[in-house]
Amino acid sequence: MWRWEITEDAANDLEDIWDYVHSYSGDGEHADTLLDNLEKLFDEICCNPYAHAIYQFPEGYRPVHEYRSANHGRYKAFYRTDEERGMVLIYRVRHMASDFTRIAL
Repeated sequence: MWRWEITEDAANDLEDIWDYVHSYSGDGEHADTLLDNLEKLFDEICCNPYAHAIYQFPEGYRPVHEYRSANHGRYKAFYRTDEERGMVLIYRVRHMASDFTRIAL
């Protein structure tokens, strides 16, 4: 089975998500559960990393790499695969309302 690894940007995204959910809900357990569920999503991606479609960015936007994406609730995880290492690289985790062309991908 594949393993997952997150980039520094994705780690910062997860920290921001936790902070936002905690400040909005006032409930650290709720924020913890959301991050646990996002990690479960990463585990599910590793079971079949090619099951998710390649993300289609808007016309005219050309990211550096080709990314796949998977959703959990209102969040989207962008990732790439590294077959040589058997690794799923989680690049960003963003709220669905985000402008994905304005984040570093």
